[in-house]
Amino acid sequence: MAKQYKKLKQKIIHRQEKKEASKEKPAGKDYVLIGIMLFTVIVLALGWQQFDNMNRLMYILLVISLGLTYARRHFELTESACNQLLDLVLAGKKRATSSSLLSYRMEGEEIPKAGDLSVITDWDGVPRCVVMTTAVRVMRYGDITFAITKLEGEDDSLESWRRNHERFFRAEGEELGYTFSEDLKVVFEEFEVIEVLPGE
Repeated sequence: MAKQYKKLKQKIIHRQEKKEASKEKPAGKDYVLIGIMLFTVIVLALGWQQFDNMNRLMYILLVISLGLTYARRHFELTESACNQLLDLVLAGKKRATSSSLLSYRMEGEEIPKAGDLSVITDWDGVPRCVVMTTAVRVMRYGDITFAITKLEGEDDSLESWRRNHERFFRAEGEELGYTFSEDLKVVFEEFEVIEVLPGE
């Protein structure tokens, strides 16, 4: 029990540090990116009559590329989506999660194993529950069945799960530098809630 508590404590600290870092750094980058986008739109609007077609095209493409960069930075990482997933966990409907094996390797993280304890937080980083990993499977994306995906509690069909996860893995692949395919190795982690925390 002492070893488990130590592991849990380390995970809490690690996840809180990661959450604080992700809350601080991207926010600043977002404000800069939004500022550049607004400035570019204003320059384009004010100089429309003076610009030739080549300059207009250049500014339009710049605004589009900045917008795509902003959207890509926020794929599936919204406050609403985060808290909806948390609600599914707390209600006992979400009992598993899946990640690409490559994301663990590229980010230098260990693959979870049965018996691991983790703290799940809300969007603001407030701990809401403690979960224990009960099983871990590494599977080829194309071999995953609906019987398995049902444990995630998010989709009503295999087609829906594949559509949503392919979009996620493609976006993640662009960010981390891998290419999605049916042969992508997926880490499928099952867990159970062992303690619900009061929050704030």
